[in-house]
This record gives sequence, C-alpha cells and structure tokens, in this order.
Amino acid sequence: MRLPRLLIAFLLLGLAALVPLHAQAVGSPYAVTVPVADTSDAQRSQAFATALGQVMTRVAGGQDLRSNPGYAEALGSATSLVQKFQYQRAASGLVLDVDFAPASVRRLVARLGVAATGNSLVDRLGKQLNVIGAGASEGKLWVRGLESAADYASLLATLNADPSVQQVTTVGAQNDGVLLEVKASLPMGALAAKLAAGGRLLLQGQPHAGADANLRWLHGSAP
Repeated sequence: MRLPRLLIAFLLLGLAALVPLHAQAVGSPYAVTVPVADTSDAQRSQAFATALGQVMTRVAGGQDLRSNPGYAEALGSATSLVQKFQYQRAASGLVLDVDFAPASVRRLVARLGVAATGNSLVDRLGKQLNVIGAGASEGKLWVRGLESAADYASLLATLNADPSVQQVTTVGAQNDGVLLEVKASLPMGALAAKLAAGGRLLLQGQPHAGADANLRWLHGSAP
C-alpha cells in the first residue's frame, strides 16, 4: 500500500488530522534509538550501521554523506565505534539504544571530506535560537521521501521529540511527500534547520509550492 492511500485512510479516520506534540529533552547527538526485529547479531549489526548513519549526518550539520567516497566502508565500521548499547521495549516494539564514541565519529566524518564540529549542531542551534523567544510561529513544511506508513509514523515521532514543536496538522499528500502545517516556537526556516541537524531529515534547496521549508526523510543507512 503506497503512502497516499495510507494517508487518506488516516485522514478519514481522523488519526492524522491533528497531532498534539509534547516536549522532550534533546539527547546527545552521538546517541540514537533504532527499531530492531530481534536481538540477533545480524539485526544488531544493521542497527549499528543505521544509527551511525544518523549520527554522522548530525555531526556533518545535516549534510547527506551517502554519496561521499568511503561512506559504505564507514558504516561497516559502526560496531567498533559503539561505546554502549541497550535493548528496550517500546510501544512500537523492540528498540536498541546506541551510543557512539564522539571523537571516533568526528574523525570518521572528517575522512569523508566533511568538517565535523566538536559540539553538536543541535546544541549550537538551540543556544542561538533561544533569543527568538517563546512566541508561537505557524507555517508549512513539505517532507518527501516517505515510502510507507512506518515512515509517516516515524516522521511524526521525530516531530514529537522536538521541544520547539507544539502542534502538527497533515494538510495534504502527493506521491511520496506530505504537507504539514506546523505550530512551533521557532520560525519555519530555523525549525527545518534544527530538524535536519537531528539526522533523520535533510534540507532541500528547491522550494515546494505552499511550503515555507522543504525537507527529505532519510531511511537510515539505505543508499
């Protein structure tokens, strides 16, 4: 079932018409939680690679590194960069919490030809954007690259985890993209940059009609 049909079903049921969001603390940029099917070695190795891909995107300031020479090899070294990991039961099923060694990740990103920052871009954005104040801002975000209902649910979960986001309404869908009306404590451009720094979304240069910012959903370590 393709995404547009799923979205129509959600909208008819009223499940995606209005999504209230609750603030959560932003964790370390080197820590990621990824879903796993089981505790097998194969699933764990794949989860480490997926998590490392997200962390490297964060450290690179939201850049898409997948086309950089050596990216596949970098993901292959994920296990050696893990400081600690832990399985947990979540509402969606089994998940794996992964923490990577910060210095090792920064060196790895540098070898891919990208200047890695010593501090999290997420943290720096938060400090810079505190001066904006707590006033609410409303606008629209276009997010493409959603291939399933699971992607759509993960996108909403990502927004749910951002403390600056107050409310989201799905107002449209086309092919693999959705148009979201967002109420947040940040302007849409700043919010989009912050979301991209989280590692699950990428900023897109070309504007989309009716949207204040254009993003693309990332599928872990998939090419």
